[in-house]
Amino acid sequence: SRQQIGLMSPLRKAAGVAKVPVALDMIAEWIDDEALINADGTASCVRPLLVWAHHHEVIDALRQAAPAHLKDRSLPLVKVIDGSTSAMERGRLADEFQAGRIPVLVASITAAGVGLTLTKSSDAWFLESDWDVPVVTQAEDRIYRIGQENHVTCTTLLAEGTLDARIQEVLERKAKVIEQVVGASQETDLELTDAELDAQAAPAEIIASLVYVAIEKHQREHATKAA
Repeated sequence: SRQQIGLMSPLRKAAGVAKVPVALDMIAEWIDDEALINADGTASCVRPLLVWAHHHEVIDALRQAAPAHLKDRSLPLVKVIDGSTSAMERGRLADEFQAGRIPVLVASITAAGVGLTLTKSSDAWFLESDWDVPVVTQAEDRIYRIGQENHVTCTTLLAEGTLDARIQEVLERKAKVIEQVVGASQETDLELTDAELDAQAAPAEIIASLVYVAIEKHQREHATKAA
């Protein structure tokens, strides 16, 4: 297990990058259905879309492939907030999004997951997720907060045969523990100082969950033999 820990982050990045073409197909369909191009060349959208990602490699892949994939419709229809976005530009993009002038906003979970109100959207897609429940909840809460007037739908895109399924298992288990400890209605919009868990917590969670499954299997087999 110790020898394989270093593979976790590259595998997560690979899973995210592999989903980019499908995500762009879905984004193109969303734009066709929801965006309007005004006479002055600007865009307007009553129902803009928020797309979350985690690794900069995944966001860069989206940014680079979007113009060709969307037939040069990526500007001004798709905008990006990531770690390289200045605070001033971050605020400007959030205002534009809230005004319905950005049909699709691709955002980094760590760079845009706190401090922004994006309630113009009621639809969020997670191209990537995170190991930590509060980090994911904070991202969801950018649209699910005071001022939201519509039903909120959050969709996680999973790639079969990758770490995606394991990440969701870990999140579900953590969420159950948190709910039992603090209650389902506990405020989770917290400011976190360290959301990057790839190097330590992510491998530990995978190994711990695998060990837990092995122990349960052993206990079942032991109980069957004893019976």
